Amino acid sequence: MTKIVIKKVKKVMPMLLPPNAIVDTAKALKCSRTTVWGALRNNRRGPVSDRVRAYVLENYGTAVGNESVND
Repeated sequence: MTKIVIKKVKKVMPMLLPPNAIVDTAKALKCSRTTVWGALRNNRRGPVSDRVRAYVLENYGTAVGNESVND
């Protein structure tokens, strides 16, 4: 049998975003720059803000720790 190894990476939101990250996030999620800014800096709530935070965490987040989970 083959052994399945699943790696779980914990990420943290970045303190500073790279240049044009807000514009790129807005284009990728098809929302406005002010929506992205409000979701990240003013901690707005809602489905679009949740998608913005998840997208930024996935693409710009820094890895803190790795875990291996074996099934």
